[in-house]
Amino acid sequence: DKSDNLVATNKEYSISELYFSLKKHSKIVFLITSIVLFLCIYFTLITKPVYKSTGIIMVSEDQKSMSMLDFNMGANRNYIENEIQILKSRTTAELVVEELINSKYKNELYLLGTKKYEPVYYRKYLTFGLLDRYQDLINLKTDLNSKLLDKYVQRLLSSISVSNKRNTDAINISVTSNSPEESAILVNTIIDVYKKRDLEWATGEMNHLKIFLIEQLENKEIELNDIEQRLKIFQE
Repeated sequence: DKSDNLVATNKEYSISELYFSLKKHSKIVFLITSIVLFLCIYFTLITKPVYKSTGIIMVSEDQKSMSMLDFNMGANRNYIENEIQILKSRTTAELVVEELINSKYKNELYLLGTKKYEPVYYRKYLTFGLLDRYQDLINLKTDLNSKLLDKYVQRLLSSISVSNKRNTDAINISVTSNSPEESAILVNTIIDVYKKRDLEWATGEMNHLKIFLIEQLENKEIELNDIEQRLKIFQE
């Protein structure tokens, strides 16, 4: 009982001691809290806004069953996951960057460094315009090289997010940017490039399938002719 009373006394003493300590240094505590809160608000206000646009690609059953190669090999793979990896691949990003460079938006994109960032009024006032005063814009006609292209690709890959909701055929593609219009342009361009690649692969597979069927028909025709000749000889 004595030990329990001692523990209770120590707890009460500790709580009361903490209270009086905080009360004694209340000005310092208030000052530190105010500074931390001010810095949080300040950096939140001067941070560039980030916008996200999301597009959806529906993968139909026809697309899944289109690959005769997969059918013949009896492959049992996750088609949706493969398409996600294609969308997140460097090759797709390179094709998207190439498409953007040749598009009408090429001189108005933060991704390509061809557009000057115009800060909102409170960012401009809070930083006295220093953060956005010096912006080196890229001239695609004179500055474009392999190193810069690689920079564009890495920048695009870091802004892309691709996911699939379980048990659905929908692939969600999200892209972030400092401009809502640009994020929408990037999403639409990625989808267009993907559809174009998918069509090219589908056309290639159909061509291979056509060649395969023609060869099989020719072989069957030869076999039928051979059987017909044997039948004639037998009847004679």
